[in-house]
Amino acid sequence: MKVKIVVRGPAELHDDDFEPIADPARIGLVDGLVGAPGETMSEYFEGDEILTGVGLEGGDLRVLRVRDGSLEVVTEYEAERLLSEEELAALVEFTEGQWSDGMGTHGFYEPLESLGVEGMNISCKPLGSRGKTRIVQTSS
Repeated sequence: MKVKIVVRGPAELHDDDFEPIADPARIGLVDGLVGAPGETMSEYFEGDEILTGVGLEGGDLRVLRVRDGSLEVVTEYEAERLLSEEELAALVEFTEGQWSDGMGTHGFYEPLESLGVEGMNISCKPLGSRGKTRIVQTSS
């Protein structure tokens, strides 16, 4: 059985002065953008006493535009089994940490540069964000 685990939270497009950018055309430029090319969050589980032995794979960093026009950061993992509540809580905490202090802080510089976009960056789980992190696991 394969299990897909998706963690979603708020993201924000902003300028170099950290002023939010709400222009739909500019937000559309980053819809679907993958951050930290060649890296996955599961590479950084080592040392986490709960997540190390779970067998999670993946953990790409991506931003998507949602129906209201705002951005979400999305990270998808795969596992061989359903995770317990404790494991899910640990995965949310780990993922939020990567969004705010790890891959999410530097992961979009290169992809934005490759688009030829200057003066913009993406904050994952920005301070004061209104949305709450959500996690869903589904088995196939």
